[in-house]
Amino acid sequence: AYRGRTDVQKLLAGHNRLTSLGLITGLTSLRYLDLSANELTMLPDSLSNLKQLQTLYLGSNQLTELPESLVSLTGLQRLD
Repeated sequence: AYRGRTDVQKLLAGHNRLTSLGLITGLTSLRYLDLSANELTMLPDSLSNLKQLQTLYLGSNQLTELPESLVSLTGLQRLD
């Protein structure tokens, strides 16, 4: 769905019963990503490719841990 669209800056994907992220990590211009209230059990290390990311909402998923690679998101201002 987002193939070739690397200019997307905001993605609201909450409340969609997502179980994996798929091609989202290719959206390198993302600044705001809402993945809350899905069925995610893990996040891929490739999430660290989202270098422009400032806001990441992950609440109400089934996550038990976050990938260590998230520390490389130096612009991240809000993680919820």
